[in-house]
Amino acid sequence: MGLTDDLCLIFVAAVLGGLIARAVRAPLVLGYILAGLLVSPHTPGPKVLELEQIDDLAEMGVALLMFGIGLEFSLSRLSDLKKVALYGTSLQMALTALVGMLLIRLLDYGWTEGLWVGAALSLSSTMVALKVLQAQGYQDALSGRIMLAMLVVQDLAIIPIMILLPQLGDLTSGMWSVLRLLVRGTLMIGVVWLLGRQLLPRLFGLVASHAPRELFTLLVVAVGLGVGYASYVAGLSFAFGAFLAGLVLSESDYSHHVLTEVGPLRDLFGMLFFVSVGLLLNPRVVLESLSIILALVLFTLLAKAFIFAWVTWLFGYRNIVPFAVGLTLCQIGEFSFVLAQVGQRTGNLSTELYNLVMVTAVLTMVVTPATSSLAPRARRIWGRWFPSSQFEADSSKPEGLGGHVLIGGYGRVGRVLAHALSKAGVPYLAVDPNPNAVQRARAAGHPVLLGDLSSETILEVAQAPQARLVMLTLTDPVASVRSAEAIRKLRPEIPVLARAVSNQHRLDLLEHGARLALWPELETGLELTRQGLVSLRVEANTEELRQELEQGS
Repeated sequence: MGLTDDLCLIFVAAVLGGLIARAVRAPLVLGYILAGLLVSPHTPGPKVLELEQIDDLAEMGVALLMFGIGLEFSLSRLSDLKKVALYGTSLQMALTALVGMLLIRLLDYGWTEGLWVGAALSLSSTMVALKVLQAQGYQDALSGRIMLAMLVVQDLAIIPIMILLPQLGDLTSGMWSVLRLLVRGTLMIGVVWLLGRQLLPRLFGLVASHAPRELFTLLVVAVGLGVGYASYVAGLSFAFGAFLAGLVLSESDYSHHVLTEVGPLRDLFGMLFFVSVGLLLNPRVVLESLSIILALVLFTLLAKAFIFAWVTWLFGYRNIVPFAVGLTLCQIGEFSFVLAQVGQRTGNLSTELYNLVMVTAVLTMVVTPATSSLAPRARRIWGRWFPSSQFEADSSKPEGLGGHVLIGGYGRVGRVLAHALSKAGVPYLAVDPNPNAVQRARAAGHPVLLGDLSSETILEVAQAPQARLVMLTLTDPVASVRSAEAIRKLRPEIPVLARAVSNQHRLDLLEHGARLALWPELETGLELTRQGLVSLRVEANTEELRQELEQGS
């Protein structure tokens, strides 16, 4: 019962680690990694012995995560991020690999080992970053969407990397391997896309209508892991196939239903992944090479944070976005483990260097929640040091402003507000930090200014003191609170209406100058309750219910 014993031990340790993490207000990710360390073969006490089988189950967690990301991945929603996703990520990976290679050379290792380590350092962790973003509530913010887009490109890039690196000794053979991979990948995408558009929606509809719910859940898992396994057999990545299956299903009517069913399994197997990360930690290796490991961890965090932030800035994103992207994606990713294992098996990485990379990767994952939380503070410090660089204002001032409405954020909600104001004949100006969204809006003739509404420069250009009303639709809690505070300091009598992403965010907005802050989930729940009570012919006192929920949330 080796595997059964190990799983029981892991589940108990994960519960304890999770409770400890919650008690100290740390992310659950850290609790799971701690659980893995506690039951590791390298520490005293109960030990997990079937490490390879646990790794296989953890790989299913990665695949299910990528399946879920594919289900939530909207090509139309992220189309404005394609430049930073494709070109920016390629530049980031190249720069990080180059810096990592030079670092390994300074430690007296060979160029080949340096290239393998550099490639491993260039990858970030989708699992860790996504969990951190979900815990912070930033997955729908601009910075979160940029990170998701860049992580997806990284995960796709691992496929040619794993084919090409082992073939460096014979470039001709390596090129043929890459070409064969491209052909297989193209065929795989074509087959899955065709089946996914024609067959899978009908199959899901049939099962959902005529079969028990557990069979629908089983079908969801079978499709996600089945396509992933088919991708693996074809010589591609297991996770790539799962992501592709989710991406195809995301366009169907059953995407949200499928996502609901796969969610608990994704979290369960995802927990196994983080426990497996903790199992890799060897305290003896850490103590024996403590100075080198600490130097590698510090160098990796600083170098990747700087490169990610600079690349994000280079593609036109300002304010807190470069800081958030850099400080959240500065760790080494889960696919780096796979890459390092291939490097060791092929003789391109020594055992010593392999262990250093593994321990460094785990430690960078461990500190990611802490580094990510530093983004607002780093942004404030930068603003104090370089006040003129808060955001580059547009060179041209909008004409004919005065008595207008300022809209902070030109996303889905901002566009609705702008359309309504335009129909009513009310002058308005939207301000958005996304350069691609601004370009498209201007091409369509909409008055949108590129900038950060908390910047004094942008407030001056937008003629904020002459505005009649400010409406904040930003999904980034830090940016919206800073904007409300800046407008209150500029002219306190301007009414500020804001959208909140949580009850705490709503309270923060009210504290920093917003006259009204609406939490969409609460408003939707209240309206549905009111309509339901009216249908039941029961007196509906939703205002009293609102006060109770606002105080108790």
